[in-house]
Amino acid sequence: MARLFVAIDLPPAVTTGLSLLQPAPATGIKLTIPGQMHVTLHFIGEAEVAPVAHALQAVQAPVFGIKLAALGQFRSRGENIALWAGVQICDELLDLRTSVLAALTVAGLKPEVRAYKPHITLARCKAGVPGHVARDFLAQPVPVSAVIPVSAFALYSSTLTSEGSLYRLEQNFMLQSRPS
Repeated sequence: MARLFVAIDLPPAVTTGLSLLQPAPATGIKLTIPGQMHVTLHFIGEAEVAPVAHALQAVQAPVFGIKLAALGQFRSRGENIALWAGVQICDELLDLRTSVLAALTVAGLKPEVRAYKPHITLARCKAGVPGHVARDFLAQPVPVSAVIPVSAFALYSSTLTSEGSLYRLEQNFMLQSRPS
């Protein structure tokens, strides 16, 4: 069994730009490396890769685009916080997520019940990191975003290490091109 999630990958130009928004490296701050930045569609948890990948092959959705929205923070695990860039919700993103959830439900997995807030985690801060780190991050101007093309989604496994989570691509799933 592996710890799995379904996500949208981001182009290198976008992740490079997002890395410029991250706080400076410091004790207690774990920056997300650009190659691991993504928009989670659904966190699955512990499951076998093969049946989940097989179920996700049934997902059909068109190619679409997303845009960045506001910067924000979540409290997680006590006083720890995650700093993130939000993604504007659009019908195509919600439809893709709904299709993913339906496929996972058919495979016998239970969908998450918490509200969906699409975002890209840029840093995690442990308790004790000075409060100005989050304030300075949130005070930055919202990045102006061109439309980021979404032509695929992916199944990832996640391994927890002392350095944080390491993600491994298990399988990509292409979206359908729109007719010209």
